Amino acid sequence: MNFDDLKNNQKEVLRLLENTFLKNRLVHTYLFEGVKGTPKIEAAYYLAMLILCEGETDKKPCLECRQCLNTMAFNNINVYLVKPEKESIKKEQIKELEHEFAHSALEGGKRVFIIEDIDKATSEAANSLLKFLEESNDNNYGILITDNIQKVLLTIKSRSQVISFREVPKATLIHELQLNDVLKEDALIFASITNDFQEALLYNTDEKVKKIIELVKEIGRVLILRTRSATVVLYKNGLFLLKETSKKYHNIFIDLLITYLNDQLLCLSDQKDKMVFFEEISKIESYIVNDIAKTSSLIEKLFEFRNRLNYNVNIELMYCQMLEEIAR
Repeated sequence: MNFDDLKNNQKEVLRLLENTFLKNRLVHTYLFEGVKGTPKIEAAYYLAMLILCEGETDKKPCLECRQCLNTMAFNNINVYLVKPEKESIKKEQIKELEHEFAHSALEGGKRVFIIEDIDKATSEAANSLLKFLEESNDNNYGILITDNIQKVLLTIKSRSQVISFREVPKATLIHELQLNDVLKEDALIFASITNDFQEALLYNTDEKVKKIIELVKEIGRVLILRTRSATVVLYKNGLFLLKETSKKYHNIFIDLLITYLNDQLLCLSDQKDKMVFFEEISKIESYIVNDIAKTSSLIEKLFEFRNRLNYNVNIELMYCQMLEEIAR
């Protein structure tokens, strides 16, 4: 496991964890929160090593003892990881955690459990976890991780020490992507939809994402030039999206449409250096209607349609309605 991102971009978090450990003030449940892409899981394993390290020197974690090496190799029996199964954390998973830690309590020694995406816990799982936290012994430490703290139950937040992770500066992410041979405009586009370097690299090789980018450019172009219907463009070049079942790609599509319209606002307000689709917008900027209020209203409409993706909707009908409304 590589801790470079943690050390370079989350120095405050690292300092807090290390100082708390040195002063013997660790709490038994932490909630690591921050946007996707921040190294929360790396920090969780780093904290696990602080707790479990058997090194004989004052430097903790030593990164050399059996506990540290096994943790870095994801092979430490004293570190128990829970991840969502089919988009949720279920009660049965928490029961398995309880069973595992009940067995280890008989043997003694410290143990750490890490739960990724705690915001995706079902109500039954959350209630089981709360009961487990209340009854857990002093040798057990828990680290809960979320990209969306607003969706974490208040009762869980109240039982945890919340540690917030700073978003990686977009300029840093863009620079790192370009160092990995990602074109400048593509790097800007990927950085507008994710803060996760590895995810951005995956987008660069994802053919669906590439097709979505081209579709957004074409729809954005016809919305400005009014040469044809945006809905016609969708049916001509976006059938792949209408058939797509993963909401991830629909979120990307609407997010990039929002970005495209926001670029128009930046162009009108003479902030071209901040544009994402800078190459595309620069070709047709003379045709952009100088109506900031209307463009801002269209962006708000797109956010409303994006929120609909949280529910069961007919994608085709939703897109037709969306494009009809923003083309008026």
